[in-house]
Order: sequence, then C-alpha cells, then structure tokens
Amino acid sequence: MEDKVLSFQRRLIQLRERYDYPMSDIYNMDKTPLECTVVAAVTTDGGKLPLNVIFRGKRKLGPSVMTPGCKFPVWVQPSAWNDEAGCIKWVRDTFPVRDDNSRRLLVWDSANFHLCDDIKQFLAERNVDML
Repeated sequence: MEDKVLSFQRRLIQLRERYDYPMSDIYNMDKTPLECTVVAAVTTDGGKLPLNVIFRGKRKLGPSVMTPGCKFPVWVQPSAWNDEAGCIKWVRDTFPVRDDNSRRLLVWDSANFHLCDDIKQFLAERNVDML
C-alpha cells in the first residue's frame, strides 16, 4: 500500500511540475455508494462542482432529473453504481468546459472504468489530465 501512495505522490508532483496547474484547476472526484451513489468533486482551492446522485432504477442514464428546488442532477440506471457511461456523462454534463486551452488535473480513484480508453480520450480532448 505504501508503494502505491508513493507512486501516486510522485505522479502528482510530476504533473504539477510539467503543467503548473493553478490550484483552482486541480479537481478531486469520488463517489460514495449508499442506497444510491453520490458523485462529488472539489478543487484544491475549495471550489465545488454540483453533486450528482445515481439511484437504482430501470431507466439507464436518460436525461438527469431535476426535481423542483433540487440543486443537483439525479440519474437513474439499473444499478446504483457508477460505470463507464456514467463517468463520461459526469464529465460531459458536470465538469466545467473551458473556452481557453488551459490544462486541468482530475484526481480520482482507480476504478476500472476510470482507466478505460474512452474515458482517457474523452478527457484528453478537453485538456484534462487524470491521476
């Protein structure tokens, strides 16, 4: 476990030295499975992206439901877990789009779907590095 932590820290330092990200352009995304999955992301300077909530249901990743008065999207899919399609949906619908060509860093866990080629390509097209 200690080797994984050190490897992560080295990679983070290499990316920061290479691209000199402002603190507001380093994001940490994680999810918490309960009876639903809550997807949350914050920047290292304290900024927050809208929460996303995934419930178990029959409709798979259709339009997010915005209940009146609710400030975050709710998704419904066969399981209450996130997956590759949900990850792309989160990046497409929630992660900020930039007009400039600046790079950003997205730090998340090593879930298999985070590491798939479609996710890597989707983020690379948006100048988002991932760790």
